[in-house]
Amino acid sequence: MKRIWPILKLFCMLWGAVTFLAAVIFFIRFGLAFRQHGFGFSPSDPPELVEAEMAARGRSTSATVAPNDEWSARPMSAMLPDFESVSFYAHPDDNELVAAYCEHEKQWWGELRVFHHTDDEIDWKVSFPKQHDEEHGHYVVSCQWLKLSISDKPLLAVIESTHRGNGSLWLFELQDTTFKVLLKTSVRGQYWGPPEIFGIPLNGEAHFDKDKLLVSYPVLEGQKNEAVVITSSLLIQDIEGSPLLSRPYQQRCFWDAAEHRFAPEDPTSPN
Repeated sequence: MKRIWPILKLFCMLWGAVTFLAAVIFFIRFGLAFRQHGFGFSPSDPPELVEAEMAARGRSTSATVAPNDEWSARPMSAMLPDFESVSFYAHPDDNELVAAYCEHEKQWWGELRVFHHTDDEIDWKVSFPKQHDEEHGHYVVSCQWLKLSISDKPLLAVIESTHRGNGSLWLFELQDTTFKVLLKTSVRGQYWGPPEIFGIPLNGEAHFDKDKLLVSYPVLEGQKNEAVVITSSLLIQDIEGSPLLSRPYQQRCFWDAAEHRFAPEDPTSPN
């Protein structure tokens, strides 16, 4: 027994060292994976911003797709084999100015590319502002060119969504070859505004009814320019996720000429 004990002791020490080394390697690889996929966020970060940042860091993950700084050097038709589908939205007054939604996976992952072309050649691409690069969703729900009195430049309205269903309405103005954000406001997924407006209970939550969403651009009484009016319904749940009631939702966004952007008002629940 005395001869066996030192051997067992050595074996236990070696086994402990191997186990410790394996644990160190695991946590190093685990940490690198978190950094690579963008999950290193504070628990206090809103889920919509966390998901948007994940999308911004991971949107060029397919090896078959040209990087964002190279796709504009290729023919327009070269996009088609790279994606599951590509939807083109031409500007009504300039058919050569196009927004192309390039979809990796239907209603899950895609990217929006805007450019000017002559036949199959891309003349120049439109750059998105930093705010959109940092906060955009994972896929596009709708895309529409607008003509409003607030600007004689091309305007593009885009509704995006994250994997969890949170999403925003973006309104862009094309200035030379760069988009300027005129409006960003939440229209999908979980409602993050003041709970007392809609009678949301303590520890309860509310979600937009995506089937009730309507965005319009009327000239309201007393206004010279169009407003952006968002109407929908909020589905209110208790702490256990059981449905309680549905409340009408409306948010109006008025044009601020001094700031050259739309200013959202607090949402209301009209009767």
